[in-house]
Amino acid sequence: MNAITLASAILMSVLALGATSSHAEALEIDTVLVGQPGNLADPKTGYGAVEAPFRMSKSEVTVDQYVKFLNAVASVPVHPVIASLWADEMSAENEDTGPLILRSGSGTPSDPYQYRTAPSAMWGKHAGKRPVAWVSWFDAVRFANWMHHGSATGTITETGAYTLADYQVKGIVARNANARWWLPSEDEWYKAAYYDPAKSGAAGYWNYPTRSDVPPRDSRLTITDNQLIVPPLAPAANFNEIYQPLRRMKGGVLTPVCSYSSDDPRLDSRGPWGTCDQAGSLWEWTEGTDGPQNKILRGGSWGPGLSPPLKTKRRDYGLMGADGFYRDDDSGFRLATKP
Repeated sequence: MNAITLASAILMSVLALGATSSHAEALEIDTVLVGQPGNLADPKTGYGAVEAPFRMSKSEVTVDQYVKFLNAVASVPVHPVIASLWADEMSAENEDTGPLILRSGSGTPSDPYQYRTAPSAMWGKHAGKRPVAWVSWFDAVRFANWMHHGSATGTITETGAYTLADYQVKGIVARNANARWWLPSEDEWYKAAYYDPAKSGAAGYWNYPTRSDVPPRDSRLTITDNQLIVPPLAPAANFNEIYQPLRRMKGGVLTPVCSYSSDDPRLDSRGPWGTCDQAGSLWEWTEGTDGPQNKILRGGSWGPGLSPPLKTKRRDYGLMGADGFYRDDDSGFRLATKP
């Protein structure tokens, strides 16, 4: 199929199946305001200058949120790119993340796919609050398109915040001017993680996304019998394989979002604007690019390498994998929206 006609083909297929939009159960994403518009860039890296205020997702998109997305748009996939929004690795027992999202059914109108959060012996009732991994950059912007349209059932995923009709040709897709939800630009992501107008020196930028100039501790959470999660002393984050010994036996290496935050300042590792986990759990897709097709990820992850999560570190990935785009057990995303 000509890539330029992909969005039209998906739209016609959805209409042929009689899909309808419903806003009855719109997904709500908790956000924080990132203000102080017109701030200067970090003189050490050149990143972080943003002209307008915006809101950033408080956390990475979770398993529960992504399950709702899949059930809304991928129960009867009308094209292979929609079917690939769910990856086999999301349900695999032998992956480091453990099973995250289970799928049943055959994907036909008479037997649609049904997606559900995989249980976790380690995280119990918090299983669905783990960040979703195994998503490509294009999975993330399709989620943004879905949110742009109000997270409705049957929403077209190829238009909205991003127009994806010719993405297979371009590789890089720009945000549309009327976007309501979007992947943060690299400057937006950087500002939310490191910029603090109350901090003196270095133009107000911390070295780490934990509101600190010293590296966060790679420390595990304390979990009580009633599934109460207690964070370690701040600053701390889930990185450098601290959960690797528990990965398969107890449900994976991903910690529930915002587990390293607390109302107690001694235990609070949130960033300067109140975001969680920009220093760990998963590397996060941004709109940043490097070359004609490579996409930039920021932050840090549960895995090895590039530790500690210093602000000078970034990753880029291009065309990889069976579907042509990189996805792995250490990559996820969060969104930004208007203030």
